[in-house]
Amino acid sequence: MSVDLKKVNEYFANQSFVDGSRPTQADFELLQLLREAPDNFKFPNAARFYRHLSSYAEHERKRFPKAQLPKHFLLQASASQNESKDKKTSHQVQQTVQHSNVSTDERRVHG
Repeated sequence: MSVDLKKVNEYFANQSFVDGSRPTQADFELLQLLREAPDNFKFPNAARFYRHLSSYAEHERKRFPKAQLPKHFLLQASASQNESKDKKTSHQVQQTVQHSNVSTDERRVHG
């Protein structure tokens, strides 16, 4: 899963944590999905969130309440991206079929 850094950055412009005013397990799930600190110049609010959450020790993190990470933070493959992938796959299949037909025709001529 990938995170939409633009949405994360916008959200944390007005919030400190995913689920309100205190950290939850959802914050740490988001922290893991980020993998590394976001660029402080491009995404200052997301970078601040990352630094803040990274400051908690593992034993502290385990004590925070459970919460669900909202789906709006995650990147969704757009329909146009899926169509593009389908077109590439279709093109690859056509090339394979054409290559196969050429090989068959060559065998008929030389055989």
